[in-house]
Parts: sequence; C-alpha cells; structure tokens
Amino acid sequence: MNKRQEQAKATEEKIKQTTMNLLETHSFADLSVEDITNASGVAKGTFYRYFKKKEDIILTLGSQSFVELESSSLNLNKSDISQRMRYYFIHFMELVEKQGIELARQWVSYVVVPKYLNHKFTKWDTDTAAIRKILQDGIDHRELKEDTPVETLANILGTELYGMVSVWCMTGADFTPTDWTVRFCDVQLPQLIEPYLTEQK
Repeated sequence: MNKRQEQAKATEEKIKQTTMNLLETHSFADLSVEDITNASGVAKGTFYRYFKKKEDIILTLGSQSFVELESSSLNLNKSDISQRMRYYFIHFMELVEKQGIELARQWVSYVVVPKYLNHKFTKWDTDTAAIRKILQDGIDHRELKEDTPVETLANILGTELYGMVSVWCMTGADFTPTDWTVRFCDVQLPQLIEPYLTEQK
C-alpha cells in the first residue's frame, strides 16, 4: 500500500469513526452528511468519494470486526462445534452492544426494509453466512452429521440472534443483550445443536 492509499484508508476510517461517535448522541435519521463532514473535518466531496449516501456507512461500520470474529470462531483452538458456536454468538453480541443501539437499529431496519439499500446483501446475509460456515466446519470435522440441515439451522440461529438485537432496539436498551445471549447459549443452543452431533461428540 503506497502513501496515497494509506491516506485514503485513513480518511475513510476517520469518517466511519466520526459517524460512530456521532451516533452516541444523535439518531441516524437526524444525522446529516454535513454533520459527519463537519465533525470529521473533511469536505463533502471527500465524503462522497467513499460513500454514495450516509446509509452506505452502516454497511461498512464494524464489518471488519465481524469478519475477524468469523475467522477467530473457525480457528478456535481445542474447541468443539458447540464451543465455537457459543464463542461466535457471545462475541457477536458483545460487538453489537459495543457499537451501540443506534447502529443496531439501522442494521435491523435494513433487514426489515432492504429496498432502502442498493446493495445486494444485507448484514443479515453476511451474519447467517458466517453461521453456515461454522456449521459446515462442524460437518467437515465430523462433529456434526452429514445430513445436518445447515441452511435451516443457520436461519433459526440467526433469527434468535436478531430477535435479541431487535428486542434491545425496541426497549431502548433496558436490558443487556450479551447477558441474554449467554443465557441462550446455556439453555437453547445445546438443544438446537445436540440432535445433529455425531456419536464421537
């Protein structure tokens, strides 16, 4: 990466971080591109060089963290499929909680009303794809049966995750989603995974 590319990357990251900071005190609906550019100290033209509209930032905010989470879940040392799924779920919710309720509300709204985006995939697509990869990894390592319904199970697990995020968004952060996720992993996750475990597990 040359110096110009490094500067471009730094500018993009500055815009994204500024947006996240502003979302701590503003709703996304009330936040304008001008608010973002003024706070980040960049020109509007510079903003539009990286993002066509402010909604595009939502898809990129925190995306690298979730990609890294998927990778670390798959490469978790000395773990079985249940532990990898638990690790992914709890750390997923910790990331969501860390990035804030306003950002979570935007993610959920784009899943519910995807027509507002021009992108082919939503966060739901990428998150359920990550769950499918972890489940398929379990099959590949003979921890899960070959006939495990990966697509169906991934959608069920994704629905559970998004259900907890949605309740958090609707209640105005009256509960801690990570705590709920831990309880889910203690009680419900084993019941969903156990029927598909191979005898060696």
